Amino acid sequence: MTLYLNGKQDAEYINPAILDWYTLAIQDTGINDYLTVATTIPQWHDTAAISDSANIRYILTRRPIPIKSTGVTANDAVSGTTASETETNVITSFTAALDETLYAQLNLNGKCKGIINIGVVTSNVSGTAYLNDITVSLYKANTTGRTLIGSDTIALDVSNATISEVIYNVPFMINTVGNTISNNDVLYIVVTTTGYNSSASYTTTHKIYFTRGTFASFAELQV
Repeated sequence: MTLYLNGKQDAEYINPAILDWYTLAIQDTGINDYLTVATTIPQWHDTAAISDSANIRYILTRRPIPIKSTGVTANDAVSGTTASETETNVITSFTAALDETLYAQLNLNGKCKGIINIGVVTSNVSGTAYLNDITVSLYKANTTGRTLIGSDTIALDVSNATISEVIYNVPFMINTVGNTISNNDVLYIVVTTTGYNSSASYTTTHKIYFTRGTFASFAELQV
């Protein structure tokens, strides 16, 4: 039996036998208050985490922003640096939020999967940079608080002993079955990385890439 939206003939129909994928690219709008929402969530501005904010710069979007021109303010990446000789957070809670208003409840019926495109480099040829783990979490938030939908920690334990950045495409997968996003929720993704350097005299840098106009880092929701 074909199920029509609102019971109307000749309307767009739903085939319940096959789920769809909602593909979202991480992008930098270059504007700190590009998207303003009714609630507050953790935010990144440029290369550092800030307090919770209702003003959103980094977004999850179905249509990547056009490639930037010279002189246009926008990052193609965010980065974190550490000189620690023991494992610590290098990028802490980088956040990107869905840039679309939901006009009805969104049902998550399967997985959230995607890629984090990340680079690792040491500041000196005498040092070794380490990338231990990447944790990707999916949240929803509204004015009453936030809810963790699911999380995936990927153990990499990779290193780079050169000053030339090494890039990894790291896949993640989060179970989202049974979760719903209401039209007053903000859906957002959070990425944290851990690592260290072989010597406190040098630094390790992790850099998450989401080049404008591309799906370098992205998430797909099964709905």
